[in-house]
Amino acid sequence: MALSLDQLSYAYLLRGRDPYFSFGRRSILRYAVVSSSAQMTQINPRGPEPFEYIEYAKSDLASGNEHGYIDALGHAKRAVHLIMEALLKVWGLDTAYGKANFPDKLKIMQEMKAFPTRMIGHLNRKRNLVEHEYISVKNQEAADFVDIAEMFLLLSYPFIKHAVIGAYVGLENDDRCIEWKIAFPKREIHVSVVSSEKFIDTPIGRIHYNIGDKNKRSVQSVMPIKRINFKEWIPFLDFFVYFTRRSAVMLPVPDDRGHGFFISYHHSWFPDKRNG
Repeated sequence: MALSLDQLSYAYLLRGRDPYFSFGRRSILRYAVVSSSAQMTQINPRGPEPFEYIEYAKSDLASGNEHGYIDALGHAKRAVHLIMEALLKVWGLDTAYGKANFPDKLKIMQEMKAFPTRMIGHLNRKRNLVEHEYISVKNQEAADFVDIAEMFLLLSYPFIKHAVIGAYVGLENDDRCIEWKIAFPKREIHVSVVSSEKFIDTPIGRIHYNIGDKNKRSVQSVMPIKRINFKEWIPFLDFFVYFTRRSAVMLPVPDDRGHGFFISYHHSWFPDKRNG
């Protein structure tokens, strides 16, 4: 039985099935499927993790005095800056933007359309005013900023846990299987042609499937991820962020149970070594 577009849609992004997929910088793409992803198991090996700083901030708020409110703002900012460093690293941007000022880091996130950043910029400016202009901060204002920081972390963690950094793609008027990938540790974008004998011809063009590490690759182009050549690599990062974000917010595809609300039961079981 031949594969169908409906079957492929469980794993593939397909032109026409997702109205935002082949849009803007991604307009040349017909289909895409993940080839590699990146995860972080620890964000700050030298000290507290971002959510620990959020807990510190909440404790500071409970103090009921201005000293605590100022400290809360500082801890919220530390949490945001830590998660920003992690985001830059997972997409190979840490070398190019690691020493950039925070507004520039926010700007590159805006360019990749990762998530809303306006309120985070406001938090950063407020903390700078408290730190450098010595202004006071009120309880409600500090509490709002801590909430903003916590929401930003909640938005960011799916990107840290499963960031798409490579994909097999089909390009407009091109039947070859192409791979786009962030190559570590050099922080480069590699564009390769992948040997593939498994494909189907569809109304949106040829789609390759059952591709893996064993398929031979021929690197066609390499571009370093640097600030000076921003326009070269931003389409690739835009796509990787879109793919990651879509996976984070997409609901499961209905299965043979149909549409609805379902409960799944999970069991934890470990072999008892004492019994042999």
